[in-house]
Amino acid sequence: EIGGLFLFCIVYNNFTFTNQIPILLRHNFHTLYLLLSFFIFLLSINYSFCSSSHGDTTQKYFLAMKGQVVIGKKYLSKAFIRIYADSSSTPIQKLESDIEGYVAFQLPLQKLYIIKISKQGFVTKIITVDAHLPKSKETGNYYFEFALELFENIEGLDVSMLKNPIAKVFFNTFTKKFDYDFNYTAKINNDLKKMYHNYDVL
Repeated sequence: EIGGLFLFCIVYNNFTFTNQIPILLRHNFHTLYLLLSFFIFLLSINYSFCSSSHGDTTQKYFLAMKGQVVIGKKYLSKAFIRIYADSSSTPIQKLESDIEGYVAFQLPLQKLYIIKISKQGFVTKIITVDAHLPKSKETGNYYFEFALELFENIEGLDVSMLKNPIAKVFFNTFTKKFDYDFNYTAKINNDLKKMYHNYDVL
């Protein structure tokens, strides 16, 4: 509106008070003003569109993950995979494993994820993925593969320890890759062995 008023003043000052302007043009001054205002309106729309396009904050790089869900030596299809980001209670992705137990997805970097893998009649397992990394290393996509075994939920089996993650994935600044937190894995392995022993007994 300011731009339209500015042009209106220029046109009005240059033409209306000048005897050299043809009378016909002065009579059509209102039409000229409307055309100029419409032109400015179109320019403003174009500017807004360009600004919103350049302001796009779409994530540039990802951690691509591929996993296989199994039971013993068999593939487990149609296992449910729910992914949560940064302590949100609503999953950002919901997927199912395919006929060979595979599932693949992408995680935007610089977030913390909880991945819950479950199936009716089976015990749910959790993996956490810390996708934070130094900005200097955010130069491309990363890739990580995992395998996870589910087992049937058996009455009398204490699976309370599985409320905690069975594995944690993080960015290893030494190898410059995503990897398991082996200190955490070593800590939880003893409890897992006891639970699996009780599972075999039952």
